[in-house]
Amino acid sequence: MMNSNRIQVNGVWYVKEDDIQDLTPQHDEETPVTDSLQCTYEVTDWCFEASILLQNDAIDLSDTNGDPWIKVTDKRSAVLKWKEHDVDSPEWMLGVLRGDRESMRLAYEIFDNIGIYHFRGFINILIQKGWLEAQ
Repeated sequence: MMNSNRIQVNGVWYVKEDDIQDLTPQHDEETPVTDSLQCTYEVTDWCFEASILLQNDAIDLSDTNGDPWIKVTDKRSAVLKWKEHDVDSPEWMLGVLRGDRESMRLAYEIFDNIGIYHFRGFINILIQKGWLEAQ
C-alpha cells in the first residue's frame, strides 16, 4: 500500500511539510515545575555538585526548601569510568564534617584522605550558604 504523504528520495523517506504537526512543546499548567539551585566544587580528582530546591513562591535565591543532595564524582581513575555517588543525608554530611565514627566508616568507602578533606570544605561552603544547618 502506498502512502501519499511520504516520498522516497535516494532511499530516504520524507514527509510532506504540510503534514507535519506543530511539535512545539506545550506546558501543561497542571504539571508542577520546581526550580532549584546548584553549587559545584571541583578539584583534580573530585567533583561535588550540590542541588537544593527553591520554594514555590521564592522571592529571592535564599528561599530554599528542604535539604541539599550532592552528586560526588570520583575522578581518580583515568582508565576506568568515573565513579558517582549520590548523597542526600544531611546527618551523614555533617557527621563526616565532625569526624563521627559511623559517618567516617562510609566516607572511607567513597573517599581517600584528600577527598574527605575537600568534601569537608564543601560541606562548610554549604553551611555558609545556609543550605545546611550545623548542629
